Amino acid sequence: GSPGAGLSRPGSHRDRLKAGSARRAARPIGLCRGNKNYPGHPGKLGGCLRRASGRMSTMTPEVKSVWMKFRRSNSDASALVLKLAGDNETVEVDGEVRNMSPEDLAEELSDSNPRWIIWIVKIPRDDGRVQYPIIPIYFSPESGNDRSKMLYSSQTTNVAQAFDLGKIHPLHDLDDMTLDALKDMHVSSVTR
Repeated sequence: GSPGAGLSRPGSHRDRLKAGSARRAARPIGLCRGNKNYPGHPGKLGGCLRRASGRMSTMTPEVKSVWMKFRRSNSDASALVLKLAGDNETVEVDGEVRNMSPEDLAEELSDSNPRWIIWIVKIPRDDGRVQYPIIPIYFSPESGNDRSKMLYSSQTTNVAQAFDLGKIHPLHDLDDMTLDALKDMHVSSVTR
């Protein structure tokens, strides 16, 4: 036959794709679809976060509000600590600190529970200017519960998308969370 003749055949791959698109378009608006035309697109703050299991996770309104204020921080060192709620489907704020060293925050955190820690740290440059980069960390303790680590790990990319973050740096020991380590993480993000 002629080229492309098989594409119009009923039950062809193209027909199945069209049928799938029609079914997806009929779904209620507000659900995540990974498409920017949907209000729940995971790249927009306030949208859904998709779990690896296919279920969706959401951010609480508190997280959205705190994040909008937090990202304008210009203190020497600020951290926003995020966790999964008890339902394992909602990302919520576990704590927010300002003008606290990474070492002091490490003392405050549990060394057995995974968390996402988003840092904003003052970094003076050689030319006299000052930077306040956002440095995201996924803390996954070696001694932590495997199920919890899997849940957090499956959400890490989605958290990065929801907050429009670049690379999320893994951390397995809170003793390694130092100001110098954060600066090194920033440099590795910029030079990758």
